[in-house]
Amino acid sequence: MKRSYLKLLIDIVMAVAVIMLMEPHVTGLRAHELGGLLIFVVFLVHALLNWKWIACMTGQFFTKLPMKSRVNYCLDALLAMGFFLIALSGMAIAKTIDFTWLPLPGNMMFWRMLHGSAALLTFTAAGIHVGLHWKWVLCHCKKRNQEVVHA
Repeated sequence: MKRSYLKLLIDIVMAVAVIMLMEPHVTGLRAHELGGLLIFVVFLVHALLNWKWIACMTGQFFTKLPMKSRVNYCLDALLAMGFFLIALSGMAIAKTIDFTWLPLPGNMMFWRMLHGSAALLTFTAAGIHVGLHWKWVLCHCKKRNQEVVHA
């Protein structure tokens, strides 16, 4: 499988999983917590697959870059922080998985508010991220369909 199609598949899996995880009553709390950990791992894989771009943009951020590249980089940084905060706060409020070994200060209300707020902001940022990359998605879907038809 080509690397670009692997990236697209991971993106689709992440999008579907994030939507399913937005309401724990639908999936059940245990599935929500396990799914949340899994989506965080998938996010890390996504970042690793795009590491060359991340490293390049980090090194060139304060040089002459197109505005679109800067916006994408800032949005990606916001998404990374969001996923980290969702995972951290999720571990702090988990009920079916024991994370008491983590020294997380603060009370349950703080972590619940952080979890909900970070999830909504990250979900919104992810929607913008998809919108900014929509042309890439369509291009790869079109190429994939042409390959299947000609196979």
